[in-house]
Amino acid sequence: MSKEGMISLMNYELDRRIGGIPKRSLMLMEGGYGTGKTVFLLQLSWGALNSGYRVRYISLDLDVMELLSLMERFSFKVRPYFLSGKLKLMKIRLNEKILTRKVSAIYLRVLPSFVKEDDVDVTIIDPITQLLYKAREQEILTFFSKLKSLVDLKDMLICVSVHPFVISQELLMRIRGIADGDIVFSAREFRGKPVKMMEVTRLKGALRTLGSPIGFDVEEGFGIKILPFSMAKV
Repeated sequence: MSKEGMISLMNYELDRRIGGIPKRSLMLMEGGYGTGKTVFLLQLSWGALNSGYRVRYISLDLDVMELLSLMERFSFKVRPYFLSGKLKLMKIRLNEKILTRKVSAIYLRVLPSFVKEDDVDVTIIDPITQLLYKAREQEILTFFSKLKSLVDLKDMLICVSVHPFVISQELLMRIRGIADGDIVFSAREFRGKPVKMMEVTRLKGALRTLGSPIGFDVEEGFGIKILPFSMAKV
């Protein structure tokens, strides 16, 4: 663990630019497909485990073995943590044919109760998008409000990733108001090459002054590689 309860990302350049993620916070990760949200959350999981924290990673896209394989591709040697129970992986399987508004509401109601009873310090839900698509606005706001209450109750970090295009901008703004921090991921092009970007728009208790968007790439055997400023300025 780094200064004042900040969780290191175990990546020198990321930690230098962001200053770590506050442990006692509800973090929102926004971005479309392929923008690097999941890799960032895996990087955060690796940092939290190395800081002595217990991590639960709940995926709606990848199963347990896919998550383990992906982490190991980036040289995040998490298998000992997984075998010892310090890293808990979970896949929520959703059948699109039966994913009605009522089913979405049940999941959004049950998930905070599960997080409350889970014996971990860090919970990651990646991505929550499928459950928001058919849910009512109040159900979504109640879900995030309950997670925010758990952050304070359990002194824990909760990170939720979402594809912002599935909900209205007005609702997204209200969710941002509940969260303690928000990181927006995007994909752009620079000199004919794809470039991933992350922008920390808000971070409660940040140890660094929030600056311009950070350009990065995803590199096997390493994870997130920060690009030079000249390339990041797209």
